[in-house]
Amino acid sequence: MVWVAYGGEILGIIAVADTVRPSAVQAIARLKHLGIERIVMLTGDNSRTAHSIAQQLGVDQVYAELLPEDKVNVIRQLKKQYQTVAMAGDGVNDAPALAQASVGIAMGAGSDVALETADIVLMAGNLAQAMADLDQAIKIDPNNADAHYNRGKARTESRDVSGAIADYTEAVRLDPTLAGAFGSRGLLYAETGKPSDAISGLQQAARLFQQQGDSDSYTLSGNRLYVLK
Repeated sequence: MVWVAYGGEILGIIAVADTVRPSAVQAIARLKHLGIERIVMLTGDNSRTAHSIAQQLGVDQVYAELLPEDKVNVIRQLKKQYQTVAMAGDGVNDAPALAQASVGIAMGAGSDVALETADIVLMAGNLAQAMADLDQAIKIDPNNADAHYNRGKARTESRDVSGAIADYTEAVRLDPTLAGAFGSRGLLYAETGKPSDAISGLQQAARLFQQQGDSDSYTLSGNRLYVLK
């Protein structure tokens, strides 16, 4: 807010706010379509402004009024929860968190520190184009198990059950240790009236999660899979 005064009298107020690029809205929507589990905003701006921008973008969660070290701590928490976390940023204040993330992505017009810290630099600064490039990368490498898994999750959300099952099946063929794909496919089999296939898939998911040290998520007892979180 900018106050305008003359001769000691207040004449008016000018409201100044950040604007959202149309390409940013498209990029967030594309990320969700690709199966990205959660979109989070980390910002040093005040909470009211941050939540307003997040609502326009379709962001799932907002952390506002953060110092650089606060951003690092949030990234650490997210990695504990989701294992793999990518972060995009462009400022000096983003550099420590970019370094902490599984994958750091810097905008080409950003600070030198951010550019040097990041794993990936988007020279054009166009998020929508970046999503189009990612889609093309998936087409180029059809043997990417994670890509099939993520597309399966996106198809599950859009209720393309047969397409999702096909993607999960391809994902576990390419990577037999992909526990999430076994579990997701098992749940869809349960929905579609295939209990034996569902039990088999969920049991395999439970074994893999236990082997990978994620016993807090799944535990197996007899022929039953208990989801704890």
